[in-house]
Amino acid sequence: MTSLVGYVALVAAALCSGTALLLQARAARGVDVDHPVSVLARLVRSPAYLFSLGLVVVAFVLAAAALRVLPVFTVQAVRACSVLVPALLAPRLLGIRVRPREWAAVVAIGVGLVLLASSAQAGASHPHRGATWWVLGTVVLAAVVTLVVVGRPPSPAAGVVLAVAAALGYGSLAVGIRLVGPVAPTQMLAHGVFWVAGSGGALALAATALAFQRGGAVMVAALVTGGETVLGALGGVLLAGDGAVPGRGWLAVVGLGCVLSGAVSLARFGAAAEVGVGAVEPRALEDLGRPA
Repeated sequence: MTSLVGYVALVAAALCSGTALLLQARAARGVDVDHPVSVLARLVRSPAYLFSLGLVVVAFVLAAAALRVLPVFTVQAVRACSVLVPALLAPRLLGIRVRPREWAAVVAIGVGLVLLASSAQAGASHPHRGATWWVLGTVVLAAVVTLVVVGRPPSPAAGVVLAVAAALGYGSLAVGIRLVGPVAPTQMLAHGVFWVAGSGGALALAATALAFQRGGAVMVAALVTGGETVLGALGGVLLAGDGAVPGRGWLAVVGLGCVLSGAVSLARFGAAAEVGVGAVEPRALEDLGRPA
């Protein structure tokens, strides 16, 4: 696979991921129970949520293919542009208003992701010593955070924490695929890090659904995608040998700062504005084809 094909796969993966996030938000915001097991049980019976899972699988396959020829920096940055899909369509499909401050944060994240992508350079994609254990530790941390938060009453702040836990899981998944390297799909199954990373991805799906039930759609989507990008990029640098192109290290630093500032802004102001999120009813799926 050439780099050009890898980028095409990434754009398709970003569109699939963004649409999946929007459908997950719609399905989760329509569930009127609080217990996490009951929430997930309701969601697996939702056609919109099941379709979103199919899109997640497609996005994963496309991103995994791109990771064979591109660094985690680039793959995560392009995929994270999927946050624009919920931001653009949330007012129409979820009946919520995206405020100027939230738009500014989304733009900051987008600019940061572009800078990160333009400064990335792939490494050897061979696992560093103890890499699997680091990925496992990240997944365990995400699991512990999720379990602690879901045991407490739902709140917008809990949505922020769950979004971060989901970002940890998705970031672990990306790093794990990168560590496996350019091998045949059947050979991936023989790598322990693949199974550890896969469990992180499964955990991230559940944490994302619970976060959407507690927090704003745009806020959660931005935190998940932005956090996944930063954590995945750092993991690629520390564990897979990725890095910045010589002379462009400053772009990576500025890009990282933009992503973090945008994410913090969304977490701070988005959570404060979503205290009454449970009172907002999503529009019916059949409204997708109706004129405004």
